[in-house]
This record gives sequence, structure tokens and C-alpha cells, in this order.
Amino acid sequence: MTTASAPDRRVTRRKVIVGMAASGALLVGGFIGTKYVRRRIAGKLVEDDWSLRGSQTGAAKPDLWFEVPPAGPIVLYSPNVEMGQGIHTALAQLAAEELELRWDQIQVRATPSVHGGGQKPRGFGSLSRTAGSRSIATAFGPLRSSAAMLREILLIEGARQLGLTRTDVIAREGAVASKSLPSVHISFNDVVAARNATFSSWDRPPTKPILKQPTAFTVIGHPFRRVDADSKVRGAAVYGYDATLPGTVYGSVAHPPRYGARLASGTAGTAAQMPGVLKIVIDPKSDFAAVVAATRTRAHAALDALQLSWEGGSTTNDAEIEEQLRRADGTVVHETGNVDDVFRSAGRTVRAEYRTPAAAHAHLEPIAALADVRDDAVEVWAATQQPDAVAKQVSNALRKRRPVTVHPTYLGGGFGRKFLVSSAADAARLSEAVGKPVHVGWTREQDMRHGPFRPPSLTMIAGMVSAGGRILGIDQHSHLARTTPIVPETLLDMLGFDPTGLNGQVLPYGIEHYRVRSHVGDIGIPTGIWRGVGLLPNVFAVESFIDELAHHAGQDPLQFRLNNLPKSGVPGKFRPLLETLRQRSGWDEQTKAGAGRGVALSVMAGTCVATVVHAKVIDRRITVEQVYVCADPGLVINPDGARLQIAGAVMMGLSSALFEKVTFRNGMAEQSNFDDYPILSAADAPPVDVHLMGTGDVPAGLGEPGIGPVAAALGNAVFVATGRRLRALPFDLSAE
Repeated sequence: MTTASAPDRRVTRRKVIVGMAASGALLVGGFIGTKYVRRRIAGKLVEDDWSLRGSQTGAAKPDLWFEVPPAGPIVLYSPNVEMGQGIHTALAQLAAEELELRWDQIQVRATPSVHGGGQKPRGFGSLSRTAGSRSIATAFGPLRSSAAMLREILLIEGARQLGLTRTDVIAREGAVASKSLPSVHISFNDVVAARNATFSSWDRPPTKPILKQPTAFTVIGHPFRRVDADSKVRGAAVYGYDATLPGTVYGSVAHPPRYGARLASGTAGTAAQMPGVLKIVIDPKSDFAAVVAATRTRAHAALDALQLSWEGGSTTNDAEIEEQLRRADGTVVHETGNVDDVFRSAGRTVRAEYRTPAAAHAHLEPIAALADVRDDAVEVWAATQQPDAVAKQVSNALRKRRPVTVHPTYLGGGFGRKFLVSSAADAARLSEAVGKPVHVGWTREQDMRHGPFRPPSLTMIAGMVSAGGRILGIDQHSHLARTTPIVPETLLDMLGFDPTGLNGQVLPYGIEHYRVRSHVGDIGIPTGIWRGVGLLPNVFAVESFIDELAHHAGQDPLQFRLNNLPKSGVPGKFRPLLETLRQRSGWDEQTKAGAGRGVALSVMAGTCVATVVHAKVIDRRITVEQVYVCADPGLVINPDGARLQIAGAVMMGLSSALFEKVTFRNGMAEQSNFDDYPILSAADAPPVDVHLMGTGDVPAGLGEPGIGPVAAALGNAVFVATGRRLRALPFDLSAE
């Protein structure tokens, strides 16, 4: 299986911070200086994550975002892929608001990415990456500015064509219309058709267009039908697994029996004589072995008939992973006060350890891509969250370089797994070999066993609390396996922590004496980005421990949190969320025997989320009866979509807390399909009450933050119901 990819050179604030860490550590030199630099870098990363908000400003580039055809809807080119999160609908709302369009007058298309052969047709740069819950926040300013500029240049040109001045006209339902004469108007389509030139050459307003104020919004902040609803209901939407061209054949690529194993040798065996087999490619130098056949079934069957010999690779098992996670003290990423002095003072120390296992992404659509390699160009259709990187990956995999265009399809779930997909490069390599379009779609077993997986974690934490319920001090060791291959090993070694794994590690409470050590390690299995990255494992640990401190102090857990939260800054935003949850969830009502309520909170991508879970336990079986969520995601673009995003995150969090676990033996995952890797079923899914308390006039992130508090809130509810504190996922009450 080929996995080579070109380095990502896009500049983001996160990369600047990581670069600062490297430069700082080198320049400052010495152990004390390095500790200071690391802590400062980690603090900036946490601050960036807590305070993320979209910008009202951005470069106005109408040609980049829009196409106005001679007839029909205006086309909005999305730099972000649609994987069920509703991003295309939200982006369409931003555009329709500023362009004064009816909902049927705008259409969204995913933007192809091109590598090689000249200029990109639409260079969105760092915007063309769908990850980190940042799509809306990063597009909010640039897209609205571009839509407002397009509106103004259409009004200027339309007024000229009508024989009027700019002050005589307004935009109304996709047309330039006279203010005083309702019958005098010209559609945007006709304006553009008459001019027949790119927008860059049109007359522009003398001053920057003024964006609409929130009080004037008629589209933003309101529910609208999803732009992809019709095609998905009719079965017309094209996913990566559906992509096909005339003459398409199918490839199946060998995966090593152990992670990191190398292909030593291989022969065709009986595969060459099997019906439908068109090509066999075996290349030990690049660890690549594959079959191309007329059908997918025949390709997979022929692959099994190859005689392949593998050498080396991981022999990791669960016990070794546990040992690796415990191995180092880690790097101090947050420190206030003097923790050591507090723990030397009189008082009882509460200590606990929390574990989360590796987990699969369990998306319904396995990894898939279609490639058509021709003499002069390459076209790829792939279910990927980062088409730019896939285009580079495909180019690097081919013997002959030529322009590569990647068309992002709909994704049947992503959750970080489809950030990079090797199936596109594999399909391109086979297409080049066979001279036909080749589709490579992984089997469920391949997808489940070959990761990358959610990194397992171990959190060791100690704390002290006063008789009055004030947190006196916390000493925390967060050990998380590497979360992403994007950050180079040299930078990880220099930093001493994984910058993408900090989500949820630092508690938002006003703790005078607080130290967090973060440790990252290579554990011999492929780990990577999983919804929220480290958010669910980290918050499960720290918010469960906050509950332990509350019960140790004899205080109500919700009130305990309120008592220890600062009144200002980002943490202060949790106060109204918790107070609202108290009322909506019936928190103060008496619970029945065997039932309990638990609360937890977290912040990611600028969105504060507080969650209450109602659960009951009968015969050691946990049943979730209701989940209540209050969230502050800033300006809400589509309330229905926002609530569904949070509800989906809640379901994924409950699935992880109740069922999901990947175990390893001899360097390979033991689970291979949903029969031995169960996920939350519809029968187990509870009602989810979502209340949005958006503040401000710009949006924050929403796709991942809702997953943060779920496992902790459920565990805290189970403690109330049973008196047992569960400190490992998935929860298991059968163990004594």
C-alpha cells in the first residue's frame, strides 16, 4: 500500500506557532529556556482553540468563489467537502445573504484541486481543508466579502445596462432592480451575459462594500433545506465509492499483516489464471502489490491468491501500548502557582487514572477513489477531506508527472480518517499500469484494521479540594499517542508534546495551583486524527476527575463547577450554559433508585459546550435516557444544522463510551467489522435536547466540540446511579 505524500507547506497560525516552538527551542538553548518556550507555545495553542471566532473581514475575490451562468442558479464553489455536516448549506446561506438571492437561486459545487501543469483554477489555499471545525469560521469573512463585492459590481454594471445610476438600483431576488420602478429590472444572469468578461475586469465600487448587519439578516441564522437533500434522497449524490466512468475496472491493493511491515517478495500465484483479472502489479521496492480486474469482487478474490512475503513490522500488543504510555513524565504545557508546595501541605489528595483505548472511525463509507490516468492529464474522484494534498500524493505516485485534478465527492462520513486517503494514489498507479480508469475501494475489514485509529490515552491526575469546595491544586499527566502524521518527528521531539492533541487537556476552572504535563509517544500502531482529536479522551479524564473532587467535597457537581469557574473570559461563558442546563435538565429534581444525572463541560474551536446525561442502570446494563446540551458557538448560521451537528457528536461520544474499543495483538488490530466492533444502535440512541446560546456576531466551530463532554457526563451519571466510578472506556459494569 503506497502512503507517500508531499509535505503540506500552507501557512496557518497553528504552523507558525509550531515553527516558533522549533526556533525558540533552538535559539534559547538550555533546559530552562526550552521549558519556557514549550509552555508558551502550548499556551498559545490552547488560547487559539478556546477563542476561535470567525472574522468579519477577508479579501474580496468574486471570481474565486462564484460563477454566474447565462441562465439558472449562481454557482458557489466550496473549498470544503460535504461529509454530512451541512457545510455546503451553511456556505450557501452566507452567499445568499449578501447577494440577496432566493434559496433556489444558488447552487453549490465542490472545488476541484489541481497539482502541476500551471495555475490552480481556484486557489483557495488553506481554506481547501475540511478539518478542525474551522470551515465556517475561516470562510465567514472571505466569502461574505466576496459575495458583497459581487453584488456591488453587478449593481454597478446592471444599472449601466438599464440606463440608471448605482444609487437608483438595489439587489432583489437575483436581479438588479430599480428602487422606484418595480417593473424595471435585469437578472444577474443577463447582466453577466451582456458583459461576457471575468469579474476582475469590471468596475468596482470606490469603497469597500458594507456587509449586512446581523439585525438585517434574513438567511443567516434561519433554518433552510439542505442543498444536498434532493440528490441524496433520490440516490443521485456521488460518493467516493460510487464514482465511475465508462470502462472503469477495479483494483484491490495488498495491506501488510503487521503495521510497518515491508514487502520482501511476491509472485502472482494462481491469480493470473483467475477469471476477469486484467493486471497484476508487484513492486517490493515500494511495498506495493495489487490486482486489477473487471469487477471488484474478482479483484479482491485475486488479491488473496497472490503469494506475498512480508518482513519486519510492529509486534505491538495492548500491554506494550500501556507500558509506552506510562514511560515518560512528559512536557509541562500549563503551569500556574506552585503545585509541589500545595501537595506537600496538609490535606487529603485525591488520585485517579483514566484510560481510553484506540478506536476506529467507523464511517459508513470505506476509503475509496477513482483515477483516470491519461497521457496528458490525470483525473481523480476521491472521498477526501483534503483534495489538495491528495492531488500531490497522486502526482508523486506516478512514473510520469502530468497535471492532476482531484474532484472531491460526497463523503459517507469522515471524522478525520479521510484527511489523507492512499486509495487515490493506488488507483492512479493502477490506472497508469492498465490504461483504463481504475476504482479502488477498501473492504470494511481493510478499513477497520488498517487505521489510523483514535490514539489511546492514559491520564494520571491528582488534586486537592478545600472543605468549602474550592479546588486547591491539580497535578495532571496526560499521555496520548501521536494524533497526526502532519507534524514532523523532529518538531515533536523538540516540542515534547503533540500540538494537535492538546484539545481538552487544560481545564477552564480558576485553579491557582495547576500543572499539566503532556506526553506523546510512538506506540507501534497507526494513530491519527479522530473527531475532536484528543477532546473526548482528555475531557473524559479531567471532567470525571472534577466530579470526583466535587463528591469528595460533598458538593453538588454542577454547583461545584459554577463555584470554581472564573466570571470572565472564555471560561465565564460556561456560567449561563450551566444555569440553563440546571433548568432544562431538571437537575435539582430527585432521581429514582438506579438512575443518575451527570454533568461535564469542554471548549474547542471557540465553542463552549456543557452537557447533562440522564442514565439508568438495570442488571449492570447502562441505558442513556436523555441528553441535554447547551452550547455557545457564536453566531449560528443554520440552527437546524447546528443542532444536528451537536446531536451527531453526542451519538458518536455515547458510542465510544459504551461500545467502541480496538485491541492489538502481534502488531495488528483484532477487530475487523461491526460484528466484533459494535457501535451505538438506533435502539440505544436517546433523545438529545440541544439549546444554542450563541453570542457575538461571528461564528466559531461546531462539528467536533459537542463530543467533548459526553463520556465524562455519562460516567458521572453512572456514579450517581451505582456508586461506582468508571475510569476506562468503554464502560463495563460487569467487571468486579
